[in-house]
Amino acid sequence: MTIRDFISKNYLLIYELIGLLIILAISAHVSSRMKKYTKVTCFLLIASAVVHALELWTQTIPYTTTLRALITATKYSIYPLSLITFMSILSPVEKKNWKTRIAIIAPWAVCTILFFTSQWTGLVAYFSEGEDGISGYGGGPLSWLPYLLFGGYLVLFVIQNIYYLRKYKRRDRLTYLYIVLGAIGGFIVNFLIKTDDDDYTPIVTTALVLFYLFYYIHRANIDALTGLMNRQSYYQDINLGEASITATASIDMNDLKFINDNYGHEAGDEALISISNVLVNCKLYNSTVYRVGGDEFMIFYYKATEEKIKENIAKMKEELAKTDYSCAFGYAMKLPNEKLQSTIKRSDDEMYIDKAMMKKERSN
Repeated sequence: MTIRDFISKNYLLIYELIGLLIILAISAHVSSRMKKYTKVTCFLLIASAVVHALELWTQTIPYTTTLRALITATKYSIYPLSLITFMSILSPVEKKNWKTRIAIIAPWAVCTILFFTSQWTGLVAYFSEGEDGISGYGGGPLSWLPYLLFGGYLVLFVIQNIYYLRKYKRRDRLTYLYIVLGAIGGFIVNFLIKTDDDDYTPIVTTALVLFYLFYYIHRANIDALTGLMNRQSYYQDINLGEASITATASIDMNDLKFINDNYGHEAGDEALISISNVLVNCKLYNSTVYRVGGDEFMIFYYKATEEKIKENIAKMKEELAKTDYSCAFGYAMKLPNEKLQSTIKRSDDEMYIDKAMMKKERSN
């Protein structure tokens, strides 16, 4: 395969990866750590496409037994490594957690040694020259190991995604699952059909680009300080969730201006983050928390009973009592044929009543 043939066959892949790197370079929403892992993933994907092309080339060249074995070993190693770095993009493991890092990388490292020594040990895959000088494949007792290794990391990747998606809204989870399951489906179809071209690079590349498209859209709906859904997302969900939202809760932090004026805005930011963490950690599964103003929050509940909502608010108040901050709460159940804005106003009114009572108690 010539360079021209390689570029022609992989043009879309190269186009997507270069475009992704350009987007990363101009983005202010992505952390430097995430950019680093993404760049490594892009490099590995390009390298895997090159390795795959070289392997096809060695299949047509006489007397390339050892070279083909090394290239095949590289291909077996690079696919799971791409998946490992992709997992790091979603939820990078902290450097201090070295035991987790070792546990994740160790199977890949051991298998890589087996892949690269297999030409001489005959354990996984080895090649011998035929009468025409072209090397032929031979499978050892561990010929299934590359598939097991990749499949194992694929299962780990799915488990990680289940954990990663638990705090997302339902439609975001469905969108993300489409990306993940679509890629996994591509691997399975490719494996079952057993075509001569077992290059998974285009599938992983497309999944990576779709993930970033989803990520950017998702980040646009996130409050930069607290990580909660922002006001833009709040208005969007009012329009989309008119029929499915069954209750609302209005929450207002007490004394934010006092904290800002006396201790500085950094202390005020820390207070908002602490309160947001309590609201998220205590929220019901079928609810979404928004920061709709400086010290104002809102919760939309989906198919939650009034009893559950009361318990949820009581839990939030209990956890807030363990901090140095407090909030006023009010909730309202959506009445039949009632507009959502009317429900929100009623929960706001209840919140203001609660705020007035708290102020009165503190003054006594």
